[in-house]
Amino acid sequence: MGIKDGQEHIGFVAQEVEKVIPEAVSRNNRGYLLVNNDPILWTMLNAIKQQQAEIEVLTRSAHEKHAQIQKLSQQARELRKIERQMAALKGRLAEVEAKNSNSPADATLVAYRLTR
Repeated sequence: MGIKDGQEHIGFVAQEVEKVIPEAVSRNNRGYLLVNNDPILWTMLNAIKQQQAEIEVLTRSAHEKHAQIQKLSQQARELRKIERQMAALKGRLAEVEAKNSNSPADATLVAYRLTR
């Protein structure tokens, strides 16, 4: 291209762009490759749109998972509460059974059941 200044130039390498977006590269009358930025920008815009759609899907999924976790956590808390209640009831039942096994009426009841 005949760039003779000593400054640094920033841009795309036409050969690399041509591999992925061939319509963005053309050849001038001297045989040099030229990069047209418009197809690159449109490709980038479409890629951003696609990524945004994927982000939205993942965000919805994360919200659903969070709701499921909250529901399962609540169910686990309720289950632990029921387990504590069951343990307390078992303890009370054991006390009642121990108290009733020492009762003379209990022996009468057992004898009554055996005779029937």
